[in-house]
Amino acid sequence: MGRFYAEGHPLHNSLTVEIRHMTAKEEDILTSESLLKKGIAVDRMLQSLVVDKSLKLGELLIGDKNALLVAARITGFGPHYETKVGCPSCGETIDNSFNLNE
Repeated sequence: MGRFYAEGHPLHNSLTVEIRHMTAKEEDILTSESLLKKGIAVDRMLQSLVVDKSLKLGELLIGDKNALLVAARITGFGPHYETKVGCPSCGETIDNSFNLNE
């Protein structure tokens, strides 16, 4: 709800951040070796998706940035995320499917 952003910040008292759907451009950003080596590929991809260009990713709270990342993943690849999850106690690995909309 934008409570933790100072007055004058684009997200102050804001409920949403508008992003566009992922395209091949953002996939190219995510696979760029130079951006990956610099550790900035994800930030560049997210900045490309944010509609309000006055919003700077470096000023976002980490939870908001993570929410944008999940939303971007949903627009680009759908809400279903299948992966293997390891049990820290027994070491067993199982297949799991997550619905990112939930």
